[in-house]
Amino acid sequence: MTLNEIIVALKAYFNNHSFINTVNVTMDDSDFNAVNDIVYPIVNIQYLDTDVSDISLSHNFKIAIGDLTNPNVELIDIEIISDSIQVADDFFGWLDNQYDFDWNKNTSLQPFSDSNVDRISGVVFQITVSVNRKLDSDCLAPHIN
Repeated sequence: MTLNEIIVALKAYFNNHSFINTVNVTMDDSDFNAVNDIVYPIVNIQYLDTDVSDISLSHNFKIAIGDLTNPNVELIDIEIISDSIQVADDFFGWLDNQYDFDWNKNTSLQPFSDSNVDRISGVVFQITVSVNRKLDSDCLAPHIN
């Protein structure tokens, strides 16, 4: 799978999750903060970088899951964070069942509260998705004689 194919698969998963209304793909936090046509809850998928080894490509992503919060409602942030953790856990189960790529099953969910366009709370975490490198003679690199 290519990076583009992985992003399409991640986006499709969250678009089909019953709790999520908006899925956004960005390159950095400022892109996410600039989004203003959101129907909450939201997932933001941010591509970070790719590590290359002799046998694999490991693509790193930061994923934020959040919902609108209200400072006037007691413990609403904890409720939103709890719901966001459940969505993340559903996602990890989906990742476990993928055959086109592997993922590093070690991540930490960090709670957040942020004033984006709106005030939101949720969780943010990083995942690493790895695919085998295709090492063959039909690559695009020039042949040197």
